[in-house]
Amino acid sequence: MNVILKLSYTNMARHKDRAAFTIIGLALALGVLFFVYNIAAAYQGNVSNTFNYITRNGINLWITPIHSFYYDARTQLIFVNGSLPYNDYLQIYKATLNGSLPTGTTVFAEIINKTQINNQPFVVWGTTRLSNSSSPLQVYMNQQAASALGVTIGQQFTLAGQRVVFAQDITGLPTTQNLIVVPLNLANLLLNHQAGPPLEISWILVRAPLLKLVANWVSNNMNFIESTSPLAALTPMARGIEFILPAGFYRFQVVSFSSQLSAISLSRVVSTTYGLLANICLGLGFVLVVSTAILNMEERRRELGIWSAIGIAEDAFLVFLVETVLVYAVALTIGFIVGITLSAFFAPWTLQPNTLVATFLVITPYFPILIIAGSLIPLQMLLNKKPLDLLLKR
Repeated sequence: MNVILKLSYTNMARHKDRAAFTIIGLALALGVLFFVYNIAAAYQGNVSNTFNYITRNGINLWITPIHSFYYDARTQLIFVNGSLPYNDYLQIYKATLNGSLPTGTTVFAEIINKTQINNQPFVVWGTTRLSNSSSPLQVYMNQQAASALGVTIGQQFTLAGQRVVFAQDITGLPTTQNLIVVPLNLANLLLNHQAGPPLEISWILVRAPLLKLVANWVSNNMNFIESTSPLAALTPMARGIEFILPAGFYRFQVVSFSSQLSAISLSRVVSTTYGLLANICLGLGFVLVVSTAILNMEERRRELGIWSAIGIAEDAFLVFLVETVLVYAVALTIGFIVGITLSAFFAPWTLQPNTLVATFLVITPYFPILIIAGSLIPLQMLLNKKPLDLLLKR
């Protein structure tokens, strides 16, 4: 094996210009591919994390405005286009109290928006999951927000004239913005500077043991469209959409809303100009690999013919294979470095360990494909020829 490695290295050194050209070209192609897929993986992961935070603790019905929701890349969070009247929440809440909805049904109202607190940008997430009546009011926040406000967990302080306590760290949301989760009425003070509940909210969340009955009641009594797909088709008269989150609600629905949302999030990035650029670079990389391999084999036909004539064609196969693996391994390593560098400059929010690992796992399968296309197939085609044909270059 040492002899094969030495011969492979010698061949690379003898054709160092071609080897360097192949490495640089392939590294750039893989670097751009890594950059694009890293953005896609981060986008998909952040959408899923935000959605999971919204629907935590068993939420299975998500009611949004007619214009539905969107993902904000700057904050890496989900927002809604438009709003719902707070009275919609009250109507469903009262139905849980008077028996119109099945026992065990729980409903929450939430609002999320951007604002300034102490002259610093914040994302305020108000929810009825946190009590508006306890004193001090409990608030959750991420470490960025805690640093901006200068508080530590368990500390009490004043926010919008209300006594609050930093009760819990927010984990699982990779946003780089200051994020604070507060009781709904306090959120209204922070966003609108008026006392009492807000007139408008972002969405309504329902946890229902008898989901189908609750969904039908909301649809029939409040004119919301039922849908299990993030790409719901709307009607002009509808007031909003109630997304049914578990799989299996409809007869042929076998994929959950969360799975569909992740797939759509990934496809949206891959189908953009970035995705087109990545596919073009990948195509050019394959063309470079195949053309370089064919040119290399053609120039070394006599060498291959001699090896084949003296009965060591298998050794020739191994030498060329090892040479190809070495070239592509170097190109793949440099490509990852290029991709991470591009991400650091143009999309630093994507530099998360889980995202980088996911992207690595997506890109790595291209390695054996490149080896097969760039070495095994062209070399096998030549070695199938008779030694005399190789020596005479016919």
